[in-house]
Amino acid sequence: MFGDGLDIHSFAKAAFPEKVVQIVDPALFEMDNCQDNKVSLKHHEKHLKIQECLASIMRIGMVCSSEAPRDRMMMSEVSGALQKIGEKLLHGVLL
Repeated sequence: MFGDGLDIHSFAKAAFPEKVVQIVDPALFEMDNCQDNKVSLKHHEKHLKIQECLASIMRIGMVCSSEAPRDRMMMSEVSGALQKIGEKLLHGVLL
């Protein structure tokens, strides 16, 4: 899929964070429309929270895949950060 020395890490890094929706599967951002094809404010806020959480996950992934091992996060830090993101997602989106 990638050419000219481009790999998934550099592609994601170049698109992050403004274009996070171009990095992930578009199905993660599908939104159900309300009457008259208008998206409700609550649904829009949910979409933004999901995008924010995905951006946080992408940030962790980019740090974990840094070329130099010294630049990578410790797994205990990764675990803690992912747990916080999961809690934020559960409380901010699913509830």
